[in-house]
Amino acid sequence: MIQVGWSLRDVPLAPVGMLATGAAAARLAERVSRRRDLRGVVTDDVLVVLGTDLPWVDGAVYLGEPASGLYTD
Repeated sequence: MIQVGWSLRDVPLAPVGMLATGAAAARLAERVSRRRDLRGVVTDDVLVVLGTDLPWVDGAVYLGEPASGLYTD
């Protein structure tokens, strides 16, 4: 397992992705299923979507671009 840490920022990062589980993952999948401008990965219980024009989904966690470029190809 990878340790993940969270910290508060004075200025939030622009969202470039989102992570959802459970009912939020189902709502997210429904909203992005026909969009070609997003990419993602799904497991049995987690959906991660990357892109810049993200929908609002109650219960999802929005991800900012890390300094390391972790989300890029």
